[in-house]
Amino acid sequence: MAMVSDPDCIKAVNAIFEAMAYEQTVRAMVEPKQQELIDFFKFEISDEMCVRGIEKYVITKYDDLYMADEVDRELFYKEMHQEHLKLGFDVKLYYCPILIAESMIRDIKREVAGILEPYIGISYEQLSYNLKSYKQYYDLILTMFAGAVKEYQKTNAIKAV
Repeated sequence: MAMVSDPDCIKAVNAIFEAMAYEQTVRAMVEPKQQELIDFFKFEISDEMCVRGIEKYVITKYDDLYMADEVDRELFYKEMHQEHLKLGFDVKLYYCPILIAESMIRDIKREVAGILEPYIGISYEQLSYNLKSYKQYYDLILTMFAGAVKEYQKTNAIKAV
């Protein structure tokens, strides 16, 4: 297929692989710090959430932090921001490096869809209407280009000095 041998397409799809690797690296650095702070502070579910029928308990997962009191969340975000800076991420307060990396992947996928559209005939807008199709499209693209990207990375790797 001409698309899989097009250097511009290969370079574009390579950018997805690189963004995914970056996101995984960022996640591996940030999530343990998030959990460390959750375990340290032992935030409880806010009274507001209890009024909504949720039983009071100590939050043990970052995904449940939204149910903490606003003051507790603010403390967490400020402490986490300091951790982000210590880890080398130059982010503003309230900005999460994981979410920034995930956004970068979506932005690159949008660009790749535009580059591949002349070959495939599917626009990013068409993909974005259905999450299942979106995932299947990119799974297929990454699988189709894996060999070509591997070769591209071999020939374009920066040599260690």
